[in-house]
Amino acid sequence: MLKKINFTTVAFAFLAMLSFQACSMKVPLNSSDQEIEAYEKLDTQKKISVKYKSSLKDTHNVSTGVFTDSVIIEHNKKKLHANTFFKENFIKVLEAKNIPLEFNEKSKEILSLDKFEFFSSRSSGFSPIITFSQMKIKMSKDNKIFTSYIKRGKVPIWSGDEIIEPLYNEPFKLMILELVAKINKEYFNYKLSDKKVLDLLNTVKEKIAKNDSLVYLDVYELGFSNNKKALPYLIELSSHEDEYVRISSIATLGLLGGESQFDYLVSKYRLSHLWQDRGMALKAIGDIGNKQSSDFLLRERNIWSNIESKEAKWNLIILNLYL
Repeated sequence: MLKKINFTTVAFAFLAMLSFQACSMKVPLNSSDQEIEAYEKLDTQKKISVKYKSSLKDTHNVSTGVFTDSVIIEHNKKKLHANTFFKENFIKVLEAKNIPLEFNEKSKEILSLDKFEFFSSRSSGFSPIITFSQMKIKMSKDNKIFTSYIKRGKVPIWSGDEIIEPLYNEPFKLMILELVAKINKEYFNYKLSDKKVLDLLNTVKEKIAKNDSLVYLDVYELGFSNNKKALPYLIELSSHEDEYVRISSIATLGLLGGESQFDYLVSKYRLSHLWQDRGMALKAIGDIGNKQSSDFLLRERNIWSNIESKEAKWNLIILNLYL
């Protein structure tokens, strides 16, 4: 009887994967309505007004890679309008985080959306579906560029619906949060309070103990806190056995720790056994954003540009996003 059950399970899984590969699938992308921890306001609050523009076409398809045509991303049962959807959700998170950046059509300063995509990859029907989610915005103020990059993977067992949250909705919300965190650090320098950081630390520890698969979202929140009290724990988590706890902490060390984490991140990039650890370290080096990190990325791009491999392709996605 046990053998029959196992055979049936494998057969259903195999058929589900074949079905997903062969058919188109609609992926509903949801608005950023999750609970968000607000930054503490400073006594001297300065406001910045920007005019929103986009270099993306109105027909821009955010689904790229192997599932460009088979994954159709929608919102409210209509094909996603990337420019509008980004703006609406970006404003929501700015307000939730207490960031005084406002959109004003009369402003001379411009915020431009230059990239928004979910790049999909899959080696075979039995391997994980992977998305490399990317965003890039440009601020005319000081000619600053802000990027976000999230890597997620999932093997769908019973149906393609299993990929919707982990590969699309969760990364979308994280990308918006990361962009807001970077704009905050550059222009306002607000922080999560020490109490909120401590509460988040305790939440992460409790969820790890319960094997909560969504704990990685809280780890990202620590990395976006702009409060250095979270840094020692993030460094500790960067060697955790759970893949997504580990790579979410690595991914935010450059943003939170800055140049103090350069040598550590280079060692992670050079010595880690898994690509996802090396890739997130490369991304975090880019987040440091100084000459040392930029020179490092340029050298790596020159190397990987002359190599034909999956790792080279994946590294170049990150390197070209940051350079």
